[in-house]
Formats: sequence, C-alpha cells, structure tokens
Amino acid sequence: MTNWINGPDPAPLTGLAVGNSLGMPFESGASSRIEAWDGYYGEGVYPRGHCTGSAELALIAAEEITKSPDFNPGALATRYSEWYEGPNAKPVGKTTDKALEYLSNGCPWVHSGISAGRGCDGVIRAIALGAYYKDLPDRAILRIAETEAALSHDADTAKSGSAAVALTIAHLSRGETNLRLVGERVVRILSLTDSYKNLVFRLISSIASAESDLNSGESRDLQQQNPEDAHVLVSQAYYCVRSSNSFEEAMQLSVRGSADLSALTGGIAGAMYGVKAVAKYLPSLYQGERIRDLERVLLTKGPKIEGPVEWK
Repeated sequence: MTNWINGPDPAPLTGLAVGNSLGMPFESGASSRIEAWDGYYGEGVYPRGHCTGSAELALIAAEEITKSPDFNPGALATRYSEWYEGPNAKPVGKTTDKALEYLSNGCPWVHSGISAGRGCDGVIRAIALGAYYKDLPDRAILRIAETEAALSHDADTAKSGSAAVALTIAHLSRGETNLRLVGERVVRILSLTDSYKNLVFRLISSIASAESDLNSGESRDLQQQNPEDAHVLVSQAYYCVRSSNSFEEAMQLSVRGSADLSALTGGIAGAMYGVKAVAKYLPSLYQGERIRDLERVLLTKGPKIEGPVEWK
C-alpha cells in the first residue's frame, strides 16, 4: 500500500489536484448539486477524481521543471504544445487555447502570450513553480512566474497574479503558516516591481475586501462565480483558506465557485495544512500516486541558493 504521507509535509501539488477534482463536477453549471454535495469526488465532465485541463497543464509544468534546476520556458512551451496536440488534451481557457494553438503552429514561445484574457490558467500552473523554486530568492521566483505566465497570458494582471501565487506557495512551503502575513509579504514584493506598482493597489484591494468580510463575519457567496481575472481569483482563494480551519472546510467554500478556484484554494490550503489534511482524498484521485511522487521531487530537489531568500 502506498504511504501517502511519507515525505515532505506541504502538499501544494496534491492539494491542487484534489481541489480541482472536487470542483470539476460543478464546472458544467450543475449548481443545484452543490447543496447535496457529500464532500467527495463526483461525476462531471470527466470521471470521478479526474482533473480539468488547467490542472493537467500544472502537472505537466511540474514534470518538466523538475528535469533541471535551470528554468527553461522553451522546454515548457514544447511540452504544452505536445499535450495540446495529443490524444489526452482537455479544454482550457480561451486565451490559453489560442496561445497553445500559436505554439503548435510554430510560434516562438517569446511571442505566444496573448495580451488579454483573465490569466486564471496561469495562476494554477504557478503552484508548481512556487513549490519547486521555493529556495530561490523571492526576486527570482517572481521573474520565473511572470515568464511562465507569459507563455499564455502576456498581460501584467496575469503575470502579477501568477507571481503572487508562486510566492505564496514558496513561503508556505518554507514552513510559514500565517497566510495573512504571507499575503502582506507578497504584496510588498510585487510593489517593488515598477510595472506592477499600479496593479498592486488592485490586488491589495481584492485581498483587503476578503479580509474585511472575514473581520465582519460576512459570508461571501462564491457559487458559480467566474472571477473576472487572476487578481480576483487569488483574493477568492485567500478568502476560502483564511475563513476556514481545515483543508476540508476550504474545499466546502471553494467548490461553489469554479474548478479553478478549488484548484488554487487546494494548492494554498495543501501547502498550509500539509499532506495529512489531503490524505483521505488521495487513494481515489486519478494518478494520485504519480502526483504525490512528483510533489516529493518538487519539494526536495529544487535549486537552492546560499543566503537569504526573501526580497528585502
């Protein structure tokens, strides 16, 4: 029998996959089933325990980046286009789909990103980046995340949203446990980037709105809300985790939004609460053993650098 909880305690990648698979049945607008949800996997567009296309791309990213300590966006672009052209491809967001089409038609990766779209697929992929590059300086993590995001979404909102997620996962995977303080650090880091200074105020506003709801005890209705962009998705995920006391409670909130929200919430909650919190979901997760093995590599084999990792 697989020892699911053996290895590193943070579980950002398995949390992502579990969260996405839990939210998948409600992607088709079956909101009437949410009230009767039993808290476990259900049938939807795909069989029980299966992920959507955005999560599949995140798993592909995790596989590819662990092949080398050096970040190689060209290799990632090749893997993404191979998946897109292959028999196991699944639908993704419209902007991501267009970018993958460009890549498949021979477009160089430096020109494949679309300067529009919500950027939500990219922030899901950023979970893998934050886990693998967690021991690099924050500045390096930010640059890696924005470069990867630009493979599909070459817009500042998308790139800064991906950077926010990668940095969040990195800090939690380093052992930090206070998500409010992690969020404050992430905002401070992003504010040091000239091109993001104006956008950071919007991200601060989104997260502050979530904090306000928490402090007032007001409950957010996330049911079937498609976030307008990556910043809103990040703030919704922060809200779901901050207003919960366990991985399971965070999932109860996030599946009411979208599979993207439950994936991002699962990645953050998995990194924060650890693998024991997601262990009960793993035996029925499609390719769960492969995902957990990949996660062990992400968290233990990533590049390291001597000295401080925070961006002072």
